[in-house]
Amino acid sequence: PAANGKSIETPYPVVWAYTPYRRVFLRNGAPALSGGLGGWDVRNLTDYGYVVAVADTRGRGASFGARRGMQSAGEGQDGYDINEWLAAQSWSNGKVGMAGCSYVGGTQDNIAQFAPPHLKAIFPGATVFNRYDFVSRGGFTAQYHTRPEQAGMDQGDGVLPVDEDADGTMLKAALKEHDGNTIMPETWRPIPYRDDWSPLLNSRFWEESSPSQRRNEIERSSIGMYRWAGWQDEFSADQFVAHANFRNPRKVLM
Repeated sequence: PAANGKSIETPYPVVWAYTPYRRVFLRNGAPALSGGLGGWDVRNLTDYGYVVAVADTRGRGASFGARRGMQSAGEGQDGYDINEWLAAQSWSNGKVGMAGCSYVGGTQDNIAQFAPPHLKAIFPGATVFNRYDFVSRGGFTAQYHTRPEQAGMDQGDGVLPVDEDADGTMLKAALKEHDGNTIMPETWRPIPYRDDWSPLLNSRFWEESSPSQRRNEIERSSIGMYRWAGWQDEFSADQFVAHANFRNPRKVLM
C-alpha cells in the first residue's frame, strides 16, 4: 500500500500466490505478473490495505531445485516456510491469506494441510478435490496431463530474476536445476489405479497430492476457505464436493 506514490510503513496483512507459472516475466518489454490468478491483477489488493506477494514453486520460475511431482507434499512444506517468512516481515501484521486459480488454487490446499500458524484464510479457485479423478477418472488419463513438460514456460523461459540477482547468475543456476523436474507422462504411466504406489516418486502419489486424502489435516488447521469457480469451469463441481466434505469455516462462490 502507498500514499502519494510512497510506500506506507504501517504493517498490513499479506495476500500471496504460489505459482508454477513464473511469478513475474517480461511481456512486450514490460513486467507482467503470473497467470493462474483467476484473470485479475492481485496487485489491486494494495488499494485495500494488503501487502501482495507472488512466489515461484520449487523447480519453476526463478526458484532453485527440481519438482518431485505435481503438488507434492514437499511443495506444500516449502509453502509453509514461505508463508511464515511473510508473516515475520516488518511490513506484515502477521495475518496471511492466499489466492489463485487452478494449480495456484491447489497450492493453497496443499499448504493448508501443514497448518501454518499465520495462514488465516485461502481463496482457491477452480481446483481439484481428488487428483486421480482429475487426471485419470475411470482410468483414462486426460490429454492435458500427457503433454511435454520440459520446455518454454514450464522451465521458466522469460522469468525475471530476483532483485539480488543483478547479473542473472542465480537464475541461470536455478534453471539448470529444473532439468531434474519430473515429467507428467512418466509420473502417471506406472500408476493407472488410484491406490497405486509410484516407483518414481516413492509414494501413493494420488493420495499424497489430493486434498480429499488430507481432509483431517486441513480441518485441524481451522483455516477459513472461500472456494470459487465459474459454472462452466472444469472444477466447478469439485468446489461443492469440497464444501460438503470439509468442516473448516467455508463458503462457495460461483
